[in-house]
Amino acid sequence: MSDPPIEFIGARFDSPFLKVFLSLTMAICLTMSLVSQVKGAAVLLVHFTQIDFKIAVIIIAVAIGVCTVSGGMRSVAWTDTFQGILMVALCIVLIVSGLVKAGGFAGIDAFLANYDLNMLKAAQDGLWVDCGIPGIIGMAVFAILVLPAQPYLMSNYIAMKDVTRKTVGKFLLLTLFTNLLFCSLPICGLAGRVLYPNAEADYIVVTLATGILHPLLSCGIMVGLFSAIISTATAMLLAIGQGVGRDVLVQFQPNTSIKRQVCVANIVSVIVVLICMVFNLSNPPEFLQFFNLIGQTGVGTAIALPLYCGILYKKATKEAAISAAIMGVIATVVFNFIPCGFAVAMGAPIIVAAITFFGVNAIIVNARGVNEEIAALGQV
Repeated sequence: MSDPPIEFIGARFDSPFLKVFLSLTMAICLTMSLVSQVKGAAVLLVHFTQIDFKIAVIIIAVAIGVCTVSGGMRSVAWTDTFQGILMVALCIVLIVSGLVKAGGFAGIDAFLANYDLNMLKAAQDGLWVDCGIPGIIGMAVFAILVLPAQPYLMSNYIAMKDVTRKTVGKFLLLTLFTNLLFCSLPICGLAGRVLYPNAEADYIVVTLATGILHPLLSCGIMVGLFSAIISTATAMLLAIGQGVGRDVLVQFQPNTSIKRQVCVANIVSVIVVLICMVFNLSNPPEFLQFFNLIGQTGVGTAIALPLYCGILYKKATKEAAISAAIMGVIATVVFNFIPCGFAVAMGAPIIVAAITFFGVNAIIVNARGVNEEIAALGQV
């Protein structure tokens, strides 16, 4: 019923406060991410069915809510399996087809030279721009440290049947392959911009798919994208509902029954879906992916240091974990309000959290030494 990474952190540092703080942070940040998930699915539905956007938002919100409340983790597992197989195959087809139709990399380069010369540069000029060198470093830090700490993603790693060399090797190879495919997906955006220069950013991939692929394949991509969005949104909702239903509620009412925890989790899930629906019905910004990245930066930065150091560093202290989690959230907010470039704001907060963690940890260890009982919790 609980979220495994946050449950581990709370037990590792013997800190109910840290567990509650991370659960509430996760609920707020993942709600921001869900706003963009709902819009993304609604955009797809509008593109393929031509129905009104607001009706599409309502349909998607209801579908996500029903899948979460009625299906639970089993629905997420089956949807992830289906969409994973389908999306890997169809993404390969779309990447290769888009690249060929656009005239290869030479054709893309020739178009971008006339469209926007900045798009041909590995990094834009200037220090604090979204795609300057600091921004590229920020995105790399986000991808390597912040993104893997997402609670709804970390549960996939925890679900391994064992940690033998063979199992870990298979899981690692599969992860590396899917990450390589994920990193190749911007080719679809570039090819789509070449072939459909006037298409809206939110619609570029589906425009490319419907324009160059056979209708059956484009429908397959639609189904795959829908299942990916629905499964991700459902996993986020489950993490939010379970975090509030157990990690928060039980701290204040220790004798709460499992039935009531599930009930509270479902109520929280419905409330979050309604928030996402209302936001998308009230004329949201065009490119809501920014909301998704800000939300994931916040929760990932708060969890990353307590999680990684709790597993890998025996001398990690409770005070350092709490300080890093709080400072990670503060840094996320601050970096998104100062003109440092959005990509920098994705990676810089975890650097601040790391400095805070090791600074506070050094002070605590020097002052009182290591609490062997708490340290032993991380070695189990």
